Amino acid sequence: MTEARCEIDHPPPAPPGGRSKNVRLPRPGTRALAFLWTAGESAARQIMGLGLSLAVLAFVTPHDLGVYSIAFSIVLVLALIVDDPVSEALIQRPVASALDWDTGFTVNLAVACGMVAFAAAISSPVAAWLAVPELRTALPVLAACIIAGALGNIQRSHLTRDMRFPVLVKISVAANLAGGAGALALAVAGFGYWAMIAGTLITNAAGTAMYRRAASWRPRLRISRESLLSLSGFAGQSFAAHCVSLMREGTLPIILGYASSATDVGYFSLALRISRTLGLFFEDMTRRPLFTLMSRLAQEPQRAASFLLDLITVVGAVALPAFAGLALLGPDAAVLVFGAKWAPAGHLLPLLCAIVFGWFTLHVPAVAMRATGEARRSIWLLAVPTAIDLVLFATLLRADLETALTGMAVRAAVWLPLLAAVVHRRLGVAGTAILARWTLPLLGVCCMTLCIEIVRPHVNAGWTGLPVLLTVGALSYAAVLAAGWALGDRRLYRALREIR
Repeated sequence: MTEARCEIDHPPPAPPGGRSKNVRLPRPGTRALAFLWTAGESAARQIMGLGLSLAVLAFVTPHDLGVYSIAFSIVLVLALIVDDPVSEALIQRPVASALDWDTGFTVNLAVACGMVAFAAAISSPVAAWLAVPELRTALPVLAACIIAGALGNIQRSHLTRDMRFPVLVKISVAANLAGGAGALALAVAGFGYWAMIAGTLITNAAGTAMYRRAASWRPRLRISRESLLSLSGFAGQSFAAHCVSLMREGTLPIILGYASSATDVGYFSLALRISRTLGLFFEDMTRRPLFTLMSRLAQEPQRAASFLLDLITVVGAVALPAFAGLALLGPDAAVLVFGAKWAPAGHLLPLLCAIVFGWFTLHVPAVAMRATGEARRSIWLLAVPTAIDLVLFATLLRADLETALTGMAVRAAVWLPLLAAVVHRRLGVAGTAILARWTLPLLGVCCMTLCIEIVRPHVNAGWTGLPVLLTVGALSYAAVLAAGWALGDRRLYRALREIR
């Protein structure tokens, strides 16, 4: 096969008055199916993960969860260079040869082995620094999941490039189910944090086995210097972007563990897990289809901007009420679902919902900018607010955890106008257009909040009252959208139609 060699950040120019010959868009309806499949995958994975966490947490202590969360945060940081950079570089290329795929696989595997060795080397110093002796063994064992993931990451990217999203959904669901079942069985047997570590290892190993079976390409251990150089530019930029994005949530438990105890990290981790479950649903739903489609539209900025505005419209109409509802009902629901011993986690949910929604508003433009050759600027888009968040968290944590989270939530709100200006300048989507599209959903969220607070004193706290409040919130939000439709506001409907 002839290999295509071009600069990743500068795809071939489009011919005058037409599309680039290298741009092949999905047929009508495929875009909607891509988002629906990834939404289904993310929803199934997050719901299963949260449901299995509910079962596992009944048999472990907050200290166990804290130990696992700290170890997982460290492994998450170490795995950044393995999980996505090379994969996204291969997806983004106009043409990728078999030698390019083999080079990506070999490099990923070699780096993964190095990261596991590094984790084993730092485990004892980290355990002493954080005063969590369990990390001496937990960290190197959990780090083995980096190698398990590296053996299947490139195959997953091959399936993504071919837009085989139904296959990806099935594999993700099956792997998470296997890992969750294993974790639950070990938790019941009394293995504590080892149950959660084993579940993570099983999930990665099962997913890798299924990715390798489903992909038509079979990897070979070989490296081409030319392929490595052509992939390195975009892969380096992608690594920096993911590093900035994941460092914030990967380092927060570590900072808290140093300033407090593993038990407090456990409470914080559960609250962050609940809010991030919702955030990851929307991020996972948009990441792969958005990156793939925006890459293909990179030479047509007007169409790309129109598509991005429609996507922001639809996602905002769903994400705004979802985060608001979790902030309103999450604290009581956390106690009902996870038990009274996890009540401190519920108190942190409203602030974390605001913070995670702020992270999500950064996610969509950052992915779009990477896909259209603005990778360096997307890194800065994420790096500056992330650095501010970490400084605020570490500084305000001296007062207490809620003060630190309040500071991060305020930063997220203040940052929105600056983010809108960047999106307008770099992606061609005006902030006023986004605000106009989100006016009706924002009014719906205000109405939903008011109705829930009015009804809340008149219903019983517990399993009977929670469904009532949830129904009231959903109906009030839907009523506002219906009123907008009746008054002639068809923008949400048109956005849904264009995405389809």
